[in-house]
Amino acid sequence: MSPKVLLAPMLVCLVLGSLACGASDQEAGGDSRLAQTDEPATRSAKVRMIEFFYAPDPVRVRVGGEVTWWNDDPVPHTATAEGGFFSTEEIEPGEVGSVTLRKTGVYSYVCELHPRMHGTVEVVGNS
Repeated sequence: MSPKVLLAPMLVCLVLGSLACGASDQEAGGDSRLAQTDEPATRSAKVRMIEFFYAPDPVRVRVGGEVTWWNDDPVPHTATAEGGFFSTEEIEPGEVGSVTLRKTGVYSYVCELHPRMHGTVEVVGNS
């Protein structure tokens, strides 16, 4: 296949990937808006760090719930809430990091080492 035939699909993937990593419209720290998910709130959530993305995103946990990030990339990452509400510190390849969330809200987070990586955690009441 010629390089020109491959260029268009690669550009489309690059643009779509850039849009997926764009800034969130949610404020730093928690706010009262709901994350755009129909998933029920759980006691714990697991998020993979893979190919410089967080998956799944967003996640939803109940107050007092734990979110665990698994680093499946070949480089270290963090999961750090904008505004400093939580941080995993650096998670080395093959390692995990977790936080327990005790306050309701919607929290945008990033990788401090790779700021184009964005994610969202929604913490909801236990009712």
